[in-house]
Amino acid sequence: MGGTKFNDFLLSIQALIRSLNMKITLLEKNIKSYTTRVEGGNQQAVVDMAKVQQKLDETRETIVELKKFYATLKRDWYKVNDRIIGHVVWAPPITGLTAPHGYTQDVCVIKLDKERFLPNFRGNAIDLGMC
Repeated sequence: MGGTKFNDFLLSIQALIRSLNMKITLLEKNIKSYTTRVEGGNQQAVVDMAKVQQKLDETRETIVELKKFYATLKRDWYKVNDRIIGHVVWAPPITGLTAPHGYTQDVCVIKLDKERFLPNFRGNAIDLGMC
């Protein structure tokens, strides 16, 4: 990722955390509402409150994990040179109208930096997502 995309990614994590904090506020209000109903003897409210409490706990945990992820990105990936994950070792010219179907062919082979991937590597392919 270049500088702009990386910063956009960091901003998107912060925006997601803010959004989840708003969700927590709403879930906490729901818990208060259900508490009143439970105290009034509403048995369905007990079940509903448990579901909302689970969502609340999961949302809080998600925020904790996102904050850890954000800190890792800032610490280990912030500098452009820290984002180098390997080097292209073979890349033939891009071709158009490639037989048999006329598609564009754009391929390369990348030698990955083992130190960056070995702790978490789970196979022989990496999904780079949509470009």
